[in-house]
Amino acid sequence: MYTAAARLLVGNRELPAFTFVTNPPAPVVGEATAIRQECATAHRRTDGEPPLQQLARTAMKRRMNSPDR
Repeated sequence: MYTAAARLLVGNRELPAFTFVTNPPAPVVGEATAIRQECATAHRRTDGEPPLQQLARTAMKRRMNSPDR
């Protein structure tokens, strides 16, 4: 069992906070791991470097080659 806290909004007004008890989520049915692995494989980058890392590397090169340095 899980205990959770909530505060409802009714008519654009907050009601007092309260706690409630709930059951755990149902177990994942099927081959969730296999599905996640297939999805990860389908969307894997071919160049191996994330876009943010590419951007950081480009910015660093520009800073290092800047005449203001």
